[in-house]
Amino acid sequence: MALVTWDEKYSVGNGMIDKQHHSLVDLINQLHDAMKEGKSKEKVKPTLDALLKYTKEHFTYEEQRMQAANYPLFSEHKKQHEGFVAKVESFITDYNSGKAGLNFSIINFLKDWLLNHIAESDKKYRSYMQG
Repeated sequence: MALVTWDEKYSVGNGMIDKQHHSLVDLINQLHDAMKEGKSKEKVKPTLDALLKYTKEHFTYEEQRMQAANYPLFSEHKKQHEGFVAKVESFITDYNSGKAGLNFSIINFLKDWLLNHIAESDKKYRSYMQG
């Protein structure tokens, strides 16, 4: 069973951004599944790397759309993105070096951060970026 099931309540009213959010949820679910199945580091690492890469691409796209829409909370929102990327990069560095393992608290952090960010921060730009 998936850790997170996409629901329209997460929609921000922008088709492309909603699609990207859905893809991020899928990647978190893949990571969760790999952990539950006890997959080796060689199997988990590509999923972690894909999650980070896709997250950066999504944030770049979202930030470009915010700027184009003259979204007034852009700077604050961008800082949230930067903080999340820094945490994920730090975790991946620790994981790759053997300092940290993949555990449910990491998976739950990723899930909770993403869903809370969508519900609280991303929903604020809805009226600026529908489409």
